[in-house]
Amino acid sequence: MTGLFGDIEQLAASCRFSDCRHGNEPGCAVREALHNGSLAQERWASWQKLQRELAYLETKKDDAARMQKLLDILEDLDDVQDVFHNAAL
Repeated sequence: MTGLFGDIEQLAASCRFSDCRHGNEPGCAVREALHNGSLAQERWASWQKLQRELAYLETKKDDAARMQKLLDILEDLDDVQDVFHNAAL
């Protein structure tokens, strides 16, 4: 992503706080660049949209991993039931 939005990444690295969310934090280099016009609003909006899309994809990936873990647990439980069933025979 640095290649696509390297300018914004550099600005973000210049913020006073390393966890700056580029909202109302003091010393936000991104907000300053938006204010002085060195960063176009449209470019910033594109970066924000991409961040939202990446967060959504990460959530979906996490959901899929949780679902797989549940399926694995159910499969293990099924195996345990088979052992008890066969032992009872």
